[in-house]
Amino acid sequence: MGYDFDIRQESYSTFLHPNGLPLDPEPYVTEWGLILPGLITARYELDCLMSYIKNVFREEIKARPLPTIKQLGRIALNEQTGCWELPIYKNGHDVHPKTANRNTEGKPRARYGSLMVRGASPKPTDHLAHRTMYSIMRQVELTGLHVDHLCRNAKCCYHRHLEAVTVKENTQRIHEARILSNGQERINYTGN
Repeated sequence: MGYDFDIRQESYSTFLHPNGLPLDPEPYVTEWGLILPGLITARYELDCLMSYIKNVFREEIKARPLPTIKQLGRIALNEQTGCWELPIYKNGHDVHPKTANRNTEGKPRARYGSLMVRGASPKPTDHLAHRTMYSIMRQVELTGLHVDHLCRNAKCCYHRHLEAVTVKENTQRIHEARILSNGQERINYTGN
């Protein structure tokens, strides 16, 4: 699998924390052993972002795309994982259509929260909450990249639970996660 299991993501810098954050004393450990920032770091960083937006000068808001306090108020903090969860719009068509791949036809498909922040995305179709928050917090352009939910929670838009990856890597991770969720394991045999 393409995950770096020993990387502690709190160390990644953001515009709020240019030197990174201290390690979370109670990290969230995913079911396959990936260590992610937990509730303590997530709550602290969400509070810092809200405080920053409340106290920032209007000129800086125009220079840096930021969500509004009202938008951040929609985020629910998951008390078990530390995920920043946004409601997901469901339209009754939350399964893959018959025109999809035979392996996925009729199976549930991921839906993502939406977050439109002025100036954050050049394309109006790219307002998925996890992509928007990752781009804003990490100050990166995501053209040609997918954003993988390391926490496997489609509602999550917490940038420290996300990772920008290539399309190929994202497809591989989806496939391997599907295998693991079915109770199967991949065995790499290198015998003599």
